[in-house]
Amino acid sequence: MTNSTPKSKQIAPHKNYSSPVVSPTGVNDDLRQWAEWYFEYEVTTAASSRKAQRSDMELFFRYLEATFGNTGCRHWTPRTAANFQKHMQSTYENDKRRWSDNTINRVTASLKTFAKWVHRHQPFTLGNPMAKIKMLTKGTSLNIERAITETERNRILDAADQLLIVEGLSQDRNRHGTRKPQRSTYRPYRNRAIKNL
Repeated sequence: MTNSTPKSKQIAPHKNYSSPVVSPTGVNDDLRQWAEWYFEYEVTTAASSRKAQRSDMELFFRYLEATFGNTGCRHWTPRTAANFQKHMQSTYENDKRRWSDNTINRVTASLKTFAKWVHRHQPFTLGNPMAKIKMLTKGTSLNIERAITETERNRILDAADQLLIVEGLSQDRNRHGTRKPQRSTYRPYRNRAIKNL
């Protein structure tokens, strides 16, 4: 005979939220202070994960300070969030992008979770700033800027420009002499455009 008594689910105890999240003086506008409360009352991950999240948020806080001069909540809008993601995609150092797609997606994920928590306790004026920010699509194709040098790239483009002249000509050296006929079906501009993609 089987025991039909359902087993009780084991739920890990959540952190105590008895401490006030907002400051006693009223609404707090400093995102750094919100980050401290976030890690104190909400985050339950391992120390290594906390360190990565703090690092991700610090990137965003430094961007806010460089753009607006402070880390006020009022500056975190959907437009600011989109501009920060574009900033990470377009920032180069020593001819190499400083942040990979994986890093940008990790930072975006950290900020999405943080923004959702802040918005729950103190709603942003324009809504959750990270709600419509999408993760980058990570393709498997090789980045052409990283695969070849600038000189090699120019040689490929020069060869594509020569297609207008040399491609589609007869390969028979004995029949036509110096003036070789070109195939009537040859489409030089189409081929050049394909090679330049």
